[in-house]
Amino acid sequence: MTFPEDGEPFITYTIDGVDFEYPANYGSGACAAWDSGLEPDCADTNEGFCAAMWCYVSPDCEASDVAVSSLNDEISYSYATCGDMVESAVEDEEQVADEGEEVADEEDEEVPFPEELGVCECLQ
Repeated sequence: MTFPEDGEPFITYTIDGVDFEYPANYGSGACAAWDSGLEPDCADTNEGFCAAMWCYVSPDCEASDVAVSSLNDEISYSYATCGDMVESAVEDEEQVADEGEEVADEEDEEVPFPEELGVCECLQ
């Protein structure tokens, strides 16, 4: 973490040899659309995962989508524990629909994992 004298502290993530500054609390403490407005993928868009709410969770979290962070392999994250999902989950839902099984109606798509909302606590 970097503590500049004249600004907010930040974390530097290096992706493919390029440094990006993320807020010091990135992914911590609460569900939020943490990627919204951040480079490299979300600076110019607020669609897909950029607008999805998520947080860092314990690796033993039992949410259906817990994944290891690509920015720090010692921590995991989850969209489902925040009641959200990313495009890959939508694709899975569409595949289920193609197979003739029941899927959530349009109203339920806004919060596709309501049963998982709060299943794990966001790490501080």
